[in-house]
Amino acid sequence: MKTMKAVRRVHLYAGLALCPFVLLFGVSAFLFNHPTSFRDDVLRHGSELTEGTVFDPAAAEAIAQQVHAALEASDFGGEAVPELARVSDGEPAEFGRTGRIVVETESTRHSLRLRNGAGGAFEVRSEIEPDVGQEREGPQRVQVELGRDLESEFEQSAHEVARRANLEESSVELERLPTIRFALTVDGVEHTADFDPKSQTVTLRPTSEAEAPGWRRMLTRMHTAHGYPDEPNARFVWAVLVDIVAFAMVGFGLSGLAMWWQMKKLRRQGAVWTILGVVVFAAMTVAMRAAFMS
Repeated sequence: MKTMKAVRRVHLYAGLALCPFVLLFGVSAFLFNHPTSFRDDVLRHGSELTEGTVFDPAAAEAIAQQVHAALEASDFGGEAVPELARVSDGEPAEFGRTGRIVVETESTRHSLRLRNGAGGAFEVRSEIEPDVGQEREGPQRVQVELGRDLESEFEQSAHEVARRANLEESSVELERLPTIRFALTVDGVEHTADFDPKSQTVTLRPTSEAEAPGWRRMLTRMHTAHGYPDEPNARFVWAVLVDIVAFAMVGFGLSGLAMWWQMKKLRRQGAVWTILGVVVFAAMTVAMRAAFMS
């Protein structure tokens, strides 16, 4: 009995201490699941925006048919031409990657995002610039010449990294070059400089342009913040707290099961709900796995 009393106390006090964190993850999870909730800068339009354009879902199917015909006419690089056929009971073609249009006016930046699987509907997000009515300078881009082929150097280094990792090199491809970021002052104003080794371009942004995120974005960013940085800072402390909450959530589940088992009158009803939860979880895991693979 002393053990169960200690379990109940830990369950209670840990729940009270970690209540703000549990609420944070609960509220932010809802915001992730409902990306347009509590936002007055998002408008949803139906298919009237895309009807008759190449963004129309019907256009995706028409393009797919053309691609299918072109594949049948292709020699596949001289290799044996496979037999091609559309899946008879398959769904019509759709846009695989979300299309997005950006429209900038004097004071507002509108982002129009094609909602896949929504019949050609678009979602419009309007982001009002902070200095409405005032001209705001964009990032400054400066072309430089270093006198060295950094792209080739990175490609050669990619082979060396693969060799040091004891990976047999049948094919090594550098999909994306890293950028080099550093701080400097321009006419006394602190800037962040991002250097692109491929284009040999430096992008300069005033550090003061960084804006504090709103409450909604702050919650979602705190929810997704993960991993330990190399040096102790606020992110490091947050990572420690995330681990504590993660272990506590597991502890809440296990201690809840232990406390339920002590209530002999409720064992049968509790068993029914426990089995129901396991069955629903297992069914959704299988269904979501199929959805992720489709």
